[in-house]
Amino acid sequence: MTEGFDEGSGELTSILFERFQTVEAIRTEVRVVRGRITPELWLVEEARQGFPKGYVGQLLRAVGELFSEVEAEYRKAGRSLEEEYRPDELAQAMIEAAIPLPSPWDRTVGAHFSRRGVMRRLRISESVVEQLVGDRALLELKTREGVPIYPQMQFVGAEVLSGLSQLLSHFPADAVGAWTLAAWLATPSEELAQRSPIEILRDAGLTTELRAAATEAAKRFGQ
Repeated sequence: MTEGFDEGSGELTSILFERFQTVEAIRTEVRVVRGRITPELWLVEEARQGFPKGYVGQLLRAVGELFSEVEAEYRKAGRSLEEEYRPDELAQAMIEAAIPLPSPWDRTVGAHFSRRGVMRRLRISESVVEQLVGDRALLELKTREGVPIYPQMQFVGAEVLSGLSQLLSHFPADAVGAWTLAAWLATPSEELAQRSPIEILRDAGLTTELRAAATEAAKRFGQ
């Protein structure tokens, strides 16, 4: 096909392709063979968009294979993915949960997820996200427009990095802003042997040195 969608995994693939590629005019021909997606023709301006050669094709083949496995499990259970999930919604959920958004602050605090992306990634409701933020178990930043975003560095898979809440508790919420905290977490320092606090927390947990660095930083920020 050159226009429109196939059924099942072909439709999902087409939607993922459109969302991920972002080329003005894309033409692709996809054939579904035994539940697996086999690209026949990719007329894609990959070089102009900066994608590595064959990247989108590899992505879609991998998604097709995984989708086929899940689809088979649903059939065994007497259920249908097609009836339970709209392809466009499923594609959006996959992208939001897996791919952090770029940001002007990437050099300082790294990439980030939207609130909906965090909900998808952690499989929790919006009220639970708000509770985690209120309990200082999740670091939330606000853009100039007031949009909440969540630095990727605080996540490990589908969980929040262990020890983050205890580390953040060293900083009084009313005295240290979230952006200041995020910058501190991501910035290497001499007292930590040129490593960042988030690196140490990820690799070694809440060490004595990290606790001491947090206590000292909280004093500086509170002055």
